[in-house]
Amino acid sequence: EAVAVLNRDLGPVVAIDLLGTGGALDTLRDKYKGHSYVRFLGYCDNILPIVQQAHIGLLPSYYSAESLPNAVIEYLTCGKPVIATDVGAIREMMTHNAEVAGIVLPLGNGKSVSSDQIKNALLEYLRDTDKVARDSAIALRASRKFQMDTCVEHYLKLYNSLREVPLSIDRRQ
Repeated sequence: EAVAVLNRDLGPVVAIDLLGTGGALDTLRDKYKGHSYVRFLGYCDNILPIVQQAHIGLLPSYYSAESLPNAVIEYLTCGKPVIATDVGAIREMMTHNAEVAGIVLPLGNGKSVSSDQIKNALLEYLRDTDKVARDSAIALRASRKFQMDTCVEHYLKLYNSLREVPLSIDRRQ
């Protein structure tokens, strides 16, 4: 809806690629049939080439148990700013040294994000063309925390710190 409004009001300025399958996408496909700015790419084994061609990643999830979505890691790794909702650890994923690699949208009533919120976030990038470059640089820095050597280092530190903690067993249980 946000992309449709922007293209209606400003001309053909934004396109969106939707990946995956399911009932929700089937409904959208029916609704936006014939609109060239919405592309339905279906299931994809390797989304990285698609993400690399994009300017911005979008994950308006309202799933309350969203913890560490792979999509956000993939966007950051490809140096893409992210427009996402403030659920789970998404804000922390997108943050590096207090800088955020995109726009984190609050959920209204804790349940959803409006198309107006997404439209306004997209407008920020359309109005400030330097914002994509700035947030892309932050995205690459934020992505470092997901590199395997960084993850292994943190797990080893945690493991070693736990080894030093004496364990006690409550035999009454």
